[in-house]
Amino acid sequence: MLTTKQVFFFVLCLGAFLIPYGIALVLEGIPLFHLELAIGQRLRRGSIGAWNAISPYLGGVGIASLLVSFLVGVYYNTIIAWILWYFFNSFQNPLPWSYCPATDYNNTGSAYEECSRSSTVNYYWYRKTLNITTTINDNGDLQWWMAISLATAWAAVYLCTIRGIQSTGKAVYITATFPYIVLTIFLIRGFTCLVQLMD
Repeated sequence: MLTTKQVFFFVLCLGAFLIPYGIALVLEGIPLFHLELAIGQRLRRGSIGAWNAISPYLGGVGIASLLVSFLVGVYYNTIIAWILWYFFNSFQNPLPWSYCPATDYNNTGSAYEECSRSSTVNYYWYRKTLNITTTINDNGDLQWWMAISLATAWAAVYLCTIRGIQSTGKAVYITATFPYIVLTIFLIRGFTCLVQLMD
């Protein structure tokens, strides 16, 4: 059961993020987004061409926008690769992140100490999915399973955009609204769990 101090701390931390985020979104994010869309539609050019048409000195804004879009695409594809990795491994019974692996091959010994000290989910994330090394000086090997997942994610992006942006128009209705639906479900579920913990 949560105490009043814990609930107050939760609300305070949430507000400490949401208030500056909301202010920055209203004062900076939405106006810049609207400005770039309006300029792009009016001039019928891409980001770099539109800013260059306004002033040759503003071409860097278009290049920065292109760079940010590229980095966000790489970041999202990395997340999609992780999602594919977990999706493919979710067909196993029992789930590989639901138990600590045994130290011997007969599965009769004790579990790894690292897994016992942490949770099974954390162990699977760090030691199986990412397969991180024990020190920062050790580079480790190429994780072929993550490379295959990432190549699959990029192949999916290529297949979606191979025929141009017009062919993906109807898919945007699903891909744009579905995350908001899922986030709303998670928000409701989180609040119901919070109310249950308070009782």
